[in-house]
Amino acid sequence: MLKSSFWSLPLACLMLYGQDATTRQADGNRFRREAAATKAIAADFGDATLWLNPATWLEYSKELGAVRFNHVNKHVLGWMLSDKTAGIPTSAMKDIALRNSRRLDPNAKITRAERRVVSGHEVLYLEIILTQNSTPIRFAGYYHGGVKSNLQVVAYAIADEFEGFQKQVNEFINGIEIREDSAAEK
Repeated sequence: MLKSSFWSLPLACLMLYGQDATTRQADGNRFRREAAATKAIAADFGDATLWLNPATWLEYSKELGAVRFNHVNKHVLGWMLSDKTAGIPTSAMKDIALRNSRRLDPNAKITRAERRVVSGHEVLYLEIILTQNSTPIRFAGYYHGGVKSNLQVVAYAIADEFEGFQKQVNEFINGIEIREDSAAEK
């Protein structure tokens, strides 16, 4: 069921079934959390922690496997989703994320996909654009298929405002620290 507000997008919508110098390291697609990210939020499933700056990110809601956050600017939102479905290769998560995005918008599309290393662990980075309630929304996030769980860390904003909030998006998603091994690629 679609909600009436952009900010209340259902958490399940994408669930399985320009960086700045402070987050991007000099050696290509390697990223790390910001020094101010001192609050640790453990994923409910798997072995991962999301590190956030407690002065800029506020927990909005929490349920088993899903934690939502608002940036203090109220223009960027983020979530960490984990589930105990194990063994899905990280590369397969691209198709799953797109298929689930198309449940909200049949015209949803992936605008960027690449492998990155975040805090020493390889993940899939996706940017997805979709429209809900006549409002284009741009998502950016990391996807990881693990041996014990699947993980998704995503931030989003209204598409026209996204570039202006890229620093906040990166601050959020680059806070992930994964310790679980990746599922084998098929």
